[in-house]
Amino acid sequence: MRNYLGRRVYHSWAGPELMAHGNRDSGQTVIRRGIALLRTWSAGGADSMEVHRRAGLALLLYYAGDWDGCSAAWGNLERPRFLVEAPCPPWILAARHGDRAQADRLLAAYDSSVRSATPTVRIWAVVAHARVAAILGDRDQAVAYLSQAVPTLGFEDMSIVPHIDIDFESLWAYPPLLELMRPKD
Repeated sequence: MRNYLGRRVYHSWAGPELMAHGNRDSGQTVIRRGIALLRTWSAGGADSMEVHRRAGLALLLYYAGDWDGCSAAWGNLERPRFLVEAPCPPWILAARHGDRAQADRLLAAYDSSVRSATPTVRIWAVVAHARVAAILGDRDQAVAYLSQAVPTLGFEDMSIVPHIDIDFESLWAYPPLLELMRPKD
């Protein structure tokens, strides 16, 4: 099982990392290999490992651009503790399908659901807004949302998330994001 988990982490990290650095084809190859591995791997009845398998498969399908496959693989899983957010929440899927109005409605409902949560949980709703803005091409708005998140999440989280997350692909070489992510003295 340890080998499986290492591969899952490798595929879900290495593929997007390659894509973020201009090697889209190589990144997609790594992601497709991870999908094939997770589709054939059996959890052997271990429920916790099946959650890892399905979450990893959903994430890799999302990275591969199979938004509906991600949603189907995720199904009705409750978000496991090892993921900050589900890999294919409905507001992201709406944005991926170009439905700005639906994405905004779903984000408003998400905002309401986390209004009384801890600041760290609430700030991930701000990151969700940044994701949708970046997907829909509103780069300045996406960077503005990310600027709000940096003080709460810290540089470590915020330097990684937009760097390799495909939701922020439109920002990967965008000077305002690069400036935001630059280490400050």
